[in-house]
Amino acid sequence: MPRRDQVKEGLIEWQVVDKGAPSFETLVDEVEYALFPPKHEGEVPTYGCVVLEKAPSSEEADGKLKKVSREMAREMADGIASFAVVGKSKYAHVALFASANDEESRLIELANKWKGFLVHRNGKGVVRVFAKQAIHIYEAGEWLIRPHAESVVSDVITAAPQVIINTLDGMLELAFHALSPANVGTTLVLCLKNAKAAPADGIDLSSLGLNVCDKTHIPAIRSLLCRHDGAVFVAPDGKLLSMGHHLQNSERSREIIPKVGGTRHTSAKRFTFDEPRVIAVVVSEDGPVSVFSDGAKVTELNQTFVGGTASYLASLVPEKAQDVETYITPEECPKCGKHLEVEVVIIYGLREPETGECPVCGETVYRKSCWQIIPRLVKRLPSK
Repeated sequence: MPRRDQVKEGLIEWQVVDKGAPSFETLVDEVEYALFPPKHEGEVPTYGCVVLEKAPSSEEADGKLKKVSREMAREMADGIASFAVVGKSKYAHVALFASANDEESRLIELANKWKGFLVHRNGKGVVRVFAKQAIHIYEAGEWLIRPHAESVVSDVITAAPQVIINTLDGMLELAFHALSPANVGTTLVLCLKNAKAAPADGIDLSSLGLNVCDKTHIPAIRSLLCRHDGAVFVAPDGKLLSMGHHLQNSERSREIIPKVGGTRHTSAKRFTFDEPRVIAVVVSEDGPVSVFSDGAKVTELNQTFVGGTASYLASLVPEKAQDVETYITPEECPKCGKHLEVEVVIIYGLREPETGECPVCGETVYRKSCWQIIPRLVKRLPSK
């Protein structure tokens, strides 16, 4: 099979793009070029290209545009400060920037601004396609998918509605799109309202003024975390407070919460159980990201999000939508005392005795004959 056809089949099979998309054939060309680039003196250059359905404008491109041939655009585009911008025409443009734009968060931003697909090859030869909802990564003959950080925001807010959304966005972007791709393992502890002061055993960062909400600070923060172990404490407004902490936990949390995953995950899970005024974002050295609140994992990087369970089930068979019902009831775990919202999904004609377990300690918190019971944590902050 010709190489281009193999690329095309892969893009369709792994659902990188719908073959009916107007820009599909152009995207196939650019992905093939990124995967099998010409070498110069044995080196494979970096590359970046945006595939559009229409000619770009300066406002959309967010950079100075030069009209050139497609071949010249490819040779000029380094995927750092210059990007090819192509459509169906034999001509192309090159967008020129005064500064580097190779951070993953910035590449997502550019793809969204251009309203197209962004094909990128970095210095290690890794090829990624930035689409509207996710990043598709070519690895060992397969396309892997990583959702954007914004896809898990609603899950975290459901568990911890007290969090400042701008701070959460910045913290998740740092974890998902800066630390995870670079395999930097760490724990970020976000303090909420009236949280206790960070332990005194760490390195004070307050004078540096670094903030997870400021994208220009991301490289400096990542560089710091590459060189230090221990947890990082973050203020409610996103300012870094200190780093290098070893999280302590109580005997009660050790009794209720067993060891899970690595040391970082266990200590973060137990620490958030003891201290309800925080949430913790754990980045593993091998890439996955988990968010903990009140002793439970509330979301992770590799999940696929399809919306509410009941509405999703109803959408599968629209003519049976009236037979799907859901309700939410507040509950308190009798063992660990954490507050929960329990979603009960009923499909008439498909009922079995079901139980819902506390996501923190595993205790049964609800029973009913139904389709599914889904307990979720809801944070309650102490009054003092």
